[in-house]
Amino acid sequence: GGGEVANETLDAEPPREYDFDTERDAAFDLSTDATYTVVYAVGDREELRLYRQTPYTGDEPIEFEALRFRYPGGEVVNGSEFRARGGEVERTTDETWIRFADDMAGGRLAFSGDGSPRRFSMRAYVEGSYAVTLPPDFSTEFPIVGHVSPRDHTVETVGDRDRIVWDEVTGGSIVVQSYREGDLLVFGVVLLVGVVAAVA
Repeated sequence: GGGEVANETLDAEPPREYDFDTERDAAFDLSTDATYTVVYAVGDREELRLYRQTPYTGDEPIEFEALRFRYPGGEVVNGSEFRARGGEVERTTDETWIRFADDMAGGRLAFSGDGSPRRFSMRAYVEGSYAVTLPPDFSTEFPIVGHVSPRDHTVETVGDRDRIVWDEVTGGSIVVQSYREGDLLVFGVVLLVGVVAAVA
């Protein structure tokens, strides 16, 4: 539902450090603790409207915490300071609005929320390049259990992690369905047992 977004929520400690140095317009980091972090390039936009479409109840506001804003000069402020300097965060019954003050153009906005690496989807609120970094030992390569949309993506390896990259997303949603590589073995055994049982 709607209601005020408390400063305590916005000022909460992020689950891990935000990657403000990303070159992407939207960079997501997924974790096995079922939280995601995201860093958005603000560019010259005045606001972001964050919502999730549901089949039965219509649009719902995206809920998040640990908001941080980095000015183009490098200074990072938390949510209550963001508000004190002219930024706004407001939740209605069907969306969350984030509005930026004039001197925030060119900065980066980060926050965190709940999202599983096994199935993560998010509307494309900004146009441009996107990246989703999976947890260590997670992959999307095997069909059926792994799925990525839009399809025109590449996969980079960053240390022991896969990063899915889109050079240009202009709308719709990104969807990443990933699995732990150890799960694939179990999945394969189950499949094999099924085949053997069918033959016997």
